[in-house]
Parts: sequence; structure tokens; C-alpha cells
Amino acid sequence: MKQRISYIENKNSRNDHVETTPPYHHTFQHQPCVPEQSGASASSINVAPSGTGSNVAVNEVEYLSLAAMSGGGANDQTHWQSSTLKQLMESVISIQGINPASVTMDVIPSTQNMLSLSDLQSGITAVTRKDCHFLIRNFARSFPCISEQESLTAFDTAVRSEESATDSESALAPTPGVIAIASSALALGGIISPFHSNLQLQLLALVDKAKRALPVILTTMVDATAIQCLTLQSMLSLYFPSAGSAWHLLGLALTRAISAGLHQASSHTSAGEDSYTTNIFWTLYLLDRTLAHTMGRPFGLMDDDIALKFPEVPAHHSLDDTATVSKAIFTLKLHHALLLSRWRQSPVFDLATLISSYEYWRDSYHEMCEHFIELEIAERQDEDVHALSGDVSRKDEAQLSCRALVQLLARATEKPPADHDSLVRLKQYIVTEAPRLIDTVHEGIDSGNAACTFLDGHDAFAAAIVYVFSTYEIRQPSSFRLDVSQMRTVSACIAIIQYTARQFKPMRSLISVIWALLHTLEAKATLGDGVELFKEMSGCEVLIPKHIGMLLEMIISM
Repeated sequence: MKQRISYIENKNSRNDHVETTPPYHHTFQHQPCVPEQSGASASSINVAPSGTGSNVAVNEVEYLSLAAMSGGGANDQTHWQSSTLKQLMESVISIQGINPASVTMDVIPSTQNMLSLSDLQSGITAVTRKDCHFLIRNFARSFPCISEQESLTAFDTAVRSEESATDSESALAPTPGVIAIASSALALGGIISPFHSNLQLQLLALVDKAKRALPVILTTMVDATAIQCLTLQSMLSLYFPSAGSAWHLLGLALTRAISAGLHQASSHTSAGEDSYTTNIFWTLYLLDRTLAHTMGRPFGLMDDDIALKFPEVPAHHSLDDTATVSKAIFTLKLHHALLLSRWRQSPVFDLATLISSYEYWRDSYHEMCEHFIELEIAERQDEDVHALSGDVSRKDEAQLSCRALVQLLARATEKPPADHDSLVRLKQYIVTEAPRLIDTVHEGIDSGNAACTFLDGHDAFAAAIVYVFSTYEIRQPSSFRLDVSQMRTVSACIAIIQYTARQFKPMRSLISVIWALLHTLEAKATLGDGVELFKEMSGCEVLIPKHIGMLLEMIISM
């Protein structure tokens, strides 16, 4: 609290012209998004942040992200509603790329000619030969933060409201919450579908509609809708740099969720509402842990501060439909996130035991994914869905497996185990799993079935480093040689980074680091002396996670 007061005093002393209103107490209550008389049309929202106000808002973004990092308590259930909150969101959604330190402000163009959901639906149907409900169901099967029925209802409501508003001036326009949920669900469903490469214009328009609604949502709507929309926008930001900064949006969503007490068990909610809030919270937890483990960031909320019962995987005999298995797969992803969290925070390190826990999780996840694909084939006759299910399942499995191995190698080298055999065993897993991940992602890109996030670029970079580390004998540098298949794996890693860098341009610098590493090891093998890799790392340190940087330093220093 003292830090918060000091921050606000310093901020006000630098910006006396900015007025703020004190927060008011607000308890969490789930209210479905339905058209309201006072709802503003999303098409009338014009976000054009000004220079000074935007700087204030960006500073407050940093503060709120730190507030999320510090956890929360039962007495901290507040809801910010001030003249700077809208500026805050305008700044967050204007942050481009994946580097929070490089904040660039963009002026969002006029919304006068923005396409309606009906127009976008016609374009999507023309490209895919399917209606938007297909893509929304696709979203709901993969992202459990919002139910399929609520997503479909929001979309139908928004379309009807837009059509009635066109026919009659007195008709109600769709509320920003309805617009944001409908647009986000449709965009996410489209980006993970096999049609994503042909839907770029429609998807960008949907992202823009959802983004424009956020400032109004956070200043006018209850926490339930705000948290939900922030969560969806955080997911969109993984795929689209124009959606905003994933790190800052997630920090805001966690701040709201903690203030609302979603991380605590409550005896005042119904069974349906409790399921709804826990789905949102665990989605935020998974997003937070994914960003933290992949990018080397701190956790937004420590495991010990969570008072909710951790989800359990259903009994195998109850997994008789795709919806149940999909939830079970999500639960196993949560178990993966918790497993890696414990590895990072535990002072005790036993590599043999940790490898065994990794093997148990990997076998369980593989079995569940295979069962899901079998049910999809039996239940659906759509070949596109079959291909999508198989590709996504294989990619997720390889991705999560490789992330676990990267974390294990970082811990093993940070605190070398007494059991040398366990380290050899770990490297053998990496030499197998890293190429499998790279091949899966690269094939998906070539076939057009994979929609990459900037995390795919980070995973490819980490896979390249740990793969080289595992094939390099530190005690015998002259023995380092990459054969044709090994060089093909490294080249595929670089191709994936290049692909993701088309949208997230700062990632291009990671390619130079990989080439510099190979050049260094080649020089050590032939000349007995290496070149300075750190020159290539200059300027991109923020993109290189600490544990990956440690492995780089270890390779070139020995």
C-alpha cells in the first residue's frame, strides 16, 4: 500500500492536469452480455490517444502489472474507474510487438467504414463455405474461458442488433461487451482453423472491433465482462501484434481477477457461476505460466496464493465425448504448468525424479490426445476438422514436452546433479523431442494448417539452443560437428523464427544469435578459440530468457 501511495503521489506531481477519482468497492458478479439501453455501439468508439495522456497511461499499465504480480487479498476487491483508465487501455492496446520496453503509439483510424459482423460473416462464408457458428464452436472446443453457448449467443445477439440498428434509428445498438466477445470468439476460432491464411482481412477486422471496445468496457461494465474480454484480448495478442501487448493485457486481467477474488474459493456463488469464474481464472493461470516459462518472466500469481482446488483429470471411463476429453486435455495443460512452476520454485533438485514426473505427464497427455482424435473422427465427418485436431494435438504435445525439457536442462546446468547418467538421459530426450517439435511446427507452416504465435518463435529459439547444447561436448570442443540432419533441424528453427518475425519483427534478432553461436562453436573446434557471441546478443537481451542466456554463456565460456 505504501508503494502504491508513493507511486500515485509521484505520478500526480508530474502530471497535475490529470484528474483521477478514487476507486469504489465492487464485488464480482457474473452478468451475461446482453444489449442494454445505455450500451454504446462499438462502431462509434474512436481511440486516438494523445502524447502526454498516453505516457501517463503506460506508466499506470506498468503499475497495474506489478499489482498483479504482488498477489491479492480479500480486502483488495476494488474496481478502478477514473478518467485515466480509458487512456490506460488505449495505451495497452496500442503497444506493438512483444517488447514491452518499446512502446509505440498508433492512431486508430476512423470507424465510420468499419464492417459489421453481418458483412464479415458473408466474407467468411464465401471463403470457408461454412457459417460463423462452425468457427465459434472451434474456438469453444480449444479455449474453455467462455462456453460455446455464451459465445454463440453473443454473436447472434450482436448480428441481430446491428441489423436492427440499420433498419431503425431507435433500435438498440449492440453493447461493447457483446461486440468484444463475439468478435474475439470468431477471430480465435478462425485463426486456429485450416482457413486462417485465407481469412486474414476478416480476422484483422474482428481483432480491431474487439480492441476498440475494451476502453469502454473497462470504464462502464462490471468485472465479470471486463475480465472475460481482457482474457480474450490477451489470447488474440498472441497471434496478432495489433491486438496489443500480451504481457500488459494479461497483467490487467490478473489484476481484475485478483481484485474480484477469483483466486479464492467462494461459498456465495452458485455451481454454474463458480464453474464460470474458475474457467476464467485457470485460463489466466495457464496464460501467465506459458508466458513466464517461455519468456523467462516472473509469475503473475504464486501457487501458494491460490486458494482454489486444482482441477483433477476425469476418470478414463467418463471420457466418452469430445467435450469431456477437451476439458481433460486442458486440465493436463494446467498440470503441466503447475509441474514446471514447482520445478522453478523448489529448492530441492533431483533430476532423476523430475525426469520421471515429466515422463508420467508426457505419457498421460499423449494418451489423452490420441483418444481425442479418435473421438473426433468417430463423431464428425468433416475432413478439415480431422486434420485440424491431429495437427493441433501433435503440435501442443511436442511444444509442452519441449518446454518441460528446456526447464529441466536449465535447472540441471544451474545446479549440476550428482547423477551424471540423468543428465545424459535428459540430453537424449532433448535430441529426440526438439527435432520433433521443430518438424511439427515447420510442417504445419508449410501446409498452411498452423497459425503461429510469437511464442512459437521463442520455442523454436529455445529448441535450437538446447539442441545444440545437447549435441555439444563441452569437454571436447574440437569434436563438435553438425551433420546434415542436425543442420536441417537448426535451419528449420531459423525458418520458424523468420515466419513469426513477419508480424513480430523484433524476433529477427534471435536468428543472428543462433548463427553467432554456431560460428563460435565452429571457431572453437577448428582454431581452439571462439569469437564474441555477446556482440550478437546486444540489443535483444530482453527477448532472450534468463535460462536460455545462461545456457548460451555456458557453451561459449567452456
